Amino acid sequence: MSDFSDDQPHKGLFFDGQAQPTVPGKMQVNYFQWIKMNPSRSLKALGSVAVSLFLMLKVHWIFGLIFLGALLYNVWYWATVYNRFKGGDVNPGRVISLDPVLVAVASDMTKGYGRFPVLKIVETRLPKEDLVPGKLIPTVALYNDNPHGYPFWAEFHPVPVAHGITDRKRMAELLAHFAPAEIQLIDQYLDKVGTNGPGIYKIDPAASNWSGFSHVDIAKGINMEGPRDERPEQPDYSEDELV
Repeated sequence: MSDFSDDQPHKGLFFDGQAQPTVPGKMQVNYFQWIKMNPSRSLKALGSVAVSLFLMLKVHWIFGLIFLGALLYNVWYWATVYNRFKGGDVNPGRVISLDPVLVAVASDMTKGYGRFPVLKIVETRLPKEDLVPGKLIPTVALYNDNPHGYPFWAEFHPVPVAHGITDRKRMAELLAHFAPAEIQLIDQYLDKVGTNGPGIYKIDPAASNWSGFSHVDIAKGINMEGPRDERPEQPDYSEDELV
C-alpha cells in the first residue's frame, strides 16, 4: 500500500529517531478524539495551563513560573501524542476482556539484533464498535530506550489507533498489512504467559535472546537492572587465616 511506501523516517520534537518502526503509523491525529478517549490526563494537562495563567494574572506574578512549567509540559505531552500517530509502530492487538477492557499486543523489543519477543496486556478505553471479545484492532506504540546499552528497548507503550483517529477504513488498511502468522502470535503468546493480567511479559525467555538477560525485569522499564558484574567474588579472609 502507498501509505507504507515512503521510507523517510519521521522526525519530530521529543521523538527518538533511533526507534524507527517496522510499520509506521503515518496518521494525522484527531486531538478531539484523543481527549475523548484519554480525558483524565489530557484535561489535567490543559487545565494546568488555564489555572496557572488565571493565578498569574489575577493573584501574583510568581504563578508565572508554574504557568511556564505547565506550558512546557503541554508542549511535551501533545508532541508525544503527535509523534505516536505519525511515527509510532503499528501492531495488531486483540480485545481479551471487557470488564476491565484489556487489549493484548505482541511485539519484538529488539533494536535490530537478536530476538526479544514480548506480550503487553494493557487496560484501556475503546469505542463501542470495538467492545467485542476477541476482536482484532490496530494499535500504535512508542518505545523508550534503556540506560544500560542493552540490545532491546526498555518500554513499549501501545494504545488503540481508535484513540487518535475515527477513520474505520484506515484502521482496516493498517490491519491488512499484517500476515495471519503475525496476528496468530498474539494468541500463541497468550497461551504461553497463561494470564490475562495487565503487564508486559517475556516470551520464550530460555529459547530467545532473553536468555542472556534473565536478571532483567522488563516490567521496571527504564528502571530495569543494570548489567551483572561478571567478576568472581573475592574470598573474605579473616585475620586468623592471614600469615
